[in-house]
Amino acid sequence: MICKNFLHDVTGHVAEITSPNKAIIHFTLDGVLQTAFLKIQRFYKDGKCLPDNENLNKYIKISNKVKFSCHIIDNAEPGQCKWFITNCWRHIESEQHTATLSTGIMNVAGTVMDLKQRHGMLVMTDLLENEFRVHFLASKVYIYGKRLSASKPLSSHLQIEDKVYFDAIPCFPEENNQKCNWFATCVHKGKKPEDLYKDPNRIETTETDKDGLNRSVNNFVLNNEVSSSHCQQQELVPPEYASTINTCETVKQTHSANADNSFNNSFNNSFNNSFNNSGLGEMESSKEDANPRAEHDPKLNAKMLHDIKLLTNNPKAVFAKSNGIIMGIINEEYGVILGEFQRNIFESILFHRSNAFLFKMNLAHSKLSEIFIEGDRVRFIAVNAPKQFVCEWIATQVSVANFAEEGDEQGEDHEVQIVEESPNVQILE
Repeated sequence: MICKNFLHDVTGHVAEITSPNKAIIHFTLDGVLQTAFLKIQRFYKDGKCLPDNENLNKYIKISNKVKFSCHIIDNAEPGQCKWFITNCWRHIESEQHTATLSTGIMNVAGTVMDLKQRHGMLVMTDLLENEFRVHFLASKVYIYGKRLSASKPLSSHLQIEDKVYFDAIPCFPEENNQKCNWFATCVHKGKKPEDLYKDPNRIETTETDKDGLNRSVNNFVLNNEVSSSHCQQQELVPPEYASTINTCETVKQTHSANADNSFNNSFNNSFNNSFNNSGLGEMESSKEDANPRAEHDPKLNAKMLHDIKLLTNNPKAVFAKSNGIIMGIINEEYGVILGEFQRNIFESILFHRSNAFLFKMNLAHSKLSEIFIEGDRVRFIAVNAPKQFVCEWIATQVSVANFAEEGDEQGEDHEVQIVEESPNVQILE
């Protein structure tokens, strides 16, 4: 199905900056010049929204190339822009930029091409002839405003070739059987549910004050001053790790003796202290230590997951995709990645096990300490974290599949057990 009202990953150039917070972007479609309207709230720098009271002309100039996604403006008057930009950033062609940026997609139409009991696949083609293969779960399906019952199969309300509307976020096609590069956060027929998402730029860590997490995050930032500047050091360049993956249960990789373990150990110790203060770090040891706060831990953990879900499951966000290494495992559920965003420039990424995958197997019920070790190479998709959060980014998906394939190409011996999926849980449920 061809979607005529939406364009994704378009390249254009700045034609006019009409005010400190507005600009006109030009691009061509089928050889015809098109105009798109940009507001400063929709512009991102390095995957992050601009600070308040900034001017667009500080970040873009006339004729600068930009990447963006846009929706058509219904009933646009002659001489007005025909398209409205939903997300935009400077497009700089440089080998120094190792991370690729992408936005989610919203309110577009697709066709049901595959149905299983509780999951399926949609396909949509835009006007640029880009094909979108979208994996979706029954838990994300709404029929005339109501979520599909957990007791009903998808076939009770959907059929092959049905036309539906959906929102989606990027994912790794290697981690699902249908090779989908998108995961649906909402699929609906009829009325779309309201208030599914919060503006990712307006989510603050103060939402977790009742559970004490915000206090521990603030204390961590103030006491340890962990920021991207700590990660932008030449000595933090990851070594050339050898890929020697042997089993599906544990990722084993050799490590260089030159790795800067002192930084990693310091960060991990501080991170553990931060999470222990909030109660998260005590969850695994509560039974042995008979901690009097243990009864509150599950509630706190649920709140933490809820706040992470607000960010990672939001198609309004801008997503960064790149490679990194495991910096450390905080506890059985959380880990930290050192992600490369530019050559020799790294930033910290928090990830939860429900968003981690090992050869199509979701690790939601696995202990991260039995899967990863410090220095393991991974690929990630991540969104920018709220202000004063303990890491700069939060991962929406973590995968090791590609590095195993690289090992195959180099002729390295390893055995990989592929577990039949049932189906994958791509994002926090």
